[in-house]
Amino acid sequence: MMLRKPMAFLRLGRVGMSPLTMSVPVLGTLTASNSLPVQLLLVGLAAHFFGFGLNDIIDHPIDRDLPYRQRHPLTTGYIRRWEAWAFVLLQIPVALAVYSTVGSAIGLGVLVLSMCLSVIYNLFSKRGAFSRLGAEIALAVSVGFLCLAGAYTQTDELPPQSYLFALVLSLILLLLNSVPSGLKDIRTDTESGVQSFVLAAGGRMLDDDHYSLPARLRWYSGFLQMSIVACIGLLIFYVRPPLLLAGLIALLTLYSGLHLRMLLQITSFRALRASMPLLSGYYHYAALSLVVVDKMPLGLQALYVLLLIGLMAIPIRLSFVMWRHRSG
Repeated sequence: MMLRKPMAFLRLGRVGMSPLTMSVPVLGTLTASNSLPVQLLLVGLAAHFFGFGLNDIIDHPIDRDLPYRQRHPLTTGYIRRWEAWAFVLLQIPVALAVYSTVGSAIGLGVLVLSMCLSVIYNLFSKRGAFSRLGAEIALAVSVGFLCLAGAYTQTDELPPQSYLFALVLSLILLLLNSVPSGLKDIRTDTESGVQSFVLAAGGRMLDDDHYSLPARLRWYSGFLQMSIVACIGLLIFYVRPPLLLAGLIALLTLYSGLHLRMLLQITSFRALRASMPLLSGYYHYAALSLVVVDKMPLGLQALYVLLLIGLMAIPIRLSFVMWRHRSG
């Protein structure tokens, strides 16, 4: 019983997704040096709790009537609204205090900008007069700045690959959050009456299962995908990883593009949910991470090997399932 309250706060902060955000400043610092301050993990965790907790608080008046949100701690009342706000706002001094022990004044300013941009996204991503695309860009740049904050723990004069790495990461998140994640929520956003990026771009639910997407959303997705490919190619040119790593990066980037293409051809919400809509983002993330994998500690490298095995096994497993289905 004593752990129920802390667990409720962890659920509010979506702790299950925190390793991805925690890795952002870590990857950033590896673009500038082989050194890895462990404090950056806590900075990433605080930034994660801040962003996702704020998102849940702001969206709660809209989400509280949805069936899948009925056990959320804000809906059940196990966490009161003022407690949720206290938890979220506490992350700001925690992140800044911890970062100040390892980072520079420039990096501290970049971290503050990152958190401010996160606030802009959470306020305007589904409501208000601010552009939906502008809100998505704010979130993407927020994550890019978090990455740069990690790099600024090593030097105030960053190498070109640090900026390029942060740019690619921002483009990946911009594409993932605005399109696959938006498609994943298109039905609930329609039912809630909010205006997400996909809906603002012209996406529409036609009935309980089928939806339509405008051509401009496909062009937007294709442009971002090609921009990511070009920037990753330029990053490989700067970093010059071993040939095997470069090949894996290219393969994962190809998988991401193919998965995104498949998503944009689907018009059934049930089929979309079954297609693992966020998978393209994981492929992109893994490809980008491989650029600095040789600088990671051995334990972290082992985790990335497991991630790669899991990601590479997915298309093999799906191909086998399709082959069995056709054979049967």
